[in-house]
Amino acid sequence: MILKDIFRVLSAKIRLEDSFRNEPYGAYNIQEKDWDKEVKRILFCVTATHQVIEHFHKEKYDLLIQHHPFVVSGIPLFIFHTALDCCADGHNDMWSEALGVKNAVHFDKNMGRVGEIDPISFEDLKAKCMGLIEGKEILGYTYTNGEPVKSVAICSGLGGIDWEAAEASGAECYVTGQLLYPDHGKFKHIIELGHTHTEFIGVRLIRKLLEGSDVQVDGASLDIDYYGEEVCEGRDRGSYEWGNDWGTAIEKFITICDAGWMGRGKTKEWGFHLFECDAEGFVSKKKPITTIYAPTKTEARILAEETADELGYEIIEPIDEEEEIVRV
Repeated sequence: MILKDIFRVLSAKIRLEDSFRNEPYGAYNIQEKDWDKEVKRILFCVTATHQVIEHFHKEKYDLLIQHHPFVVSGIPLFIFHTALDCCADGHNDMWSEALGVKNAVHFDKNMGRVGEIDPISFEDLKAKCMGLIEGKEILGYTYTNGEPVKSVAICSGLGGIDWEAAEASGAECYVTGQLLYPDHGKFKHIIELGHTHTEFIGVRLIRKLLEGSDVQVDGASLDIDYYGEEVCEGRDRGSYEWGNDWGTAIEKFITICDAGWMGRGKTKEWGFHLFECDAEGFVSKKKPITTIYAPTKTEARILAEETADELGYEIIEPIDEEEEIVRV
């Protein structure tokens, strides 16, 4: 199957207009002459970590499909972020169906799902969720009583950013990937499964859409595909008391460097490089962990800061603020 046909099929289902916010979407690092190239093997990942990129090259994949909107240079790349969360049959629909949510509706624009379920004990619901993430350890959970759970709100990934809307839905239990901070709010129960754990299922939709073709679609192992709080040390796992310290995260620092106008095919967008650095702002690696693009400098800077925050980094301003150059 050639590259342009794959993009046509995927983008018809995982549509740009399904995105929850303005962000990178679609094809990157693909020249006009590349669209007619044959694709035999695709690697899907939630986050293109260094280990994922190494695996991509080692196993000689033809195309990387990444959920998170982090542009990686040098490899053919498709990005489907919140469009994959929110589209029909996307992450949230898959979770709703798996948990048996009846007449699921959005609780914020096109984000998340909420609805009633057949009464189930909290422990059985938690076990059901853990089965869906292949028995991986979850970040945490809490419950207030032994009554059966009758309704749930679901938001894959960083559900903490949509906390207020989820809470206002009136659901008894919130099932999500990652919260911003421990809070019980109006929910009787919360199950926090892990950011990547709620989104690696995206590979199933990619496989389904390309079913019948000769394209092999693999998902990156969760051993190399991880994100956010999943790489924190010291955080209590399992059942924890809300309001207590989750533990101390690994100190990670990042500096955001202005890259100016950058070519993006036939258009130009403003870019910001994100470099890992020490607490003083010194960069030890020449290669950025990602580059963020947007139509304007202001939009690109805001998105770069949001990306750094979502990745769990503390932002350190460049040492030379006027030139904003990389130090080695």
